[in-house]
Amino acid sequence: MKTVFSQITADGIKPSLRVPMTASNWLGVETNAAKANMEKYPKLSEQYQTMIGKMVDEFTAMGAVVILDLQWSDDDAEQTILPLVNNTDTGGALLFWSSVSAKFKDNDHVFYELFNEPFGTSTDTWMNGDGTYAGVLEMIKTIRDNSTDQMLVIAGATSYAYDADSLVELEGSLTDNLVMYNFHPYMGPNQSGKYRGNADGFEAMVQ
Repeated sequence: MKTVFSQITADGIKPSLRVPMTASNWLGVETNAAKANMEKYPKLSEQYQTMIGKMVDEFTAMGAVVILDLQWSDDDAEQTILPLVNNTDTGGALLFWSSVSAKFKDNDHVFYELFNEPFGTSTDTWMNGDGTYAGVLEMIKTIRDNSTDQMLVIAGATSYAYDADSLVELEGSLTDNLVMYNFHPYMGPNQSGKYRGNADGFEAMVQ
């Protein structure tokens, strides 16, 4: 992969590498899902952070962007609707983003994707959070506490990152111009016959 990225950057193109991450692995919190691995590898969290750090160093040194994506804030569940705030059993999103952004705060080629495909909640909870889930604005503030001038944040919309209205509402609440919107249009067999799941519907949502 390094060879491919080197060739791409040599042609003047800035590639990106998206790295899905697990909060508990990064923070060293033993979950049911990770228990066996953590017993086998007592320094799993340290090794996980080292691995991610080396990937970031290698690829950003070539001019590539590395997108660090919080994919699982509770690896005991298949997919939570939003990232957990600071759950003692899994680590939690705010602790995770505080730690990650502190580690990479001096690297302007690292982007922070707050959470992959939020779903199943109100726009207000998605944006502001509640006692259980971390909201977009809370996570952005946590990252900004470590640096305000170069960390680009990626915010995925509600409805599995495919609700344009939530992004419009978020835009009205932001005073931050370093936020990129994450929009995931799905147009496969499962969307057959759905207006949102075809090209016309996608264009309407973007408009």
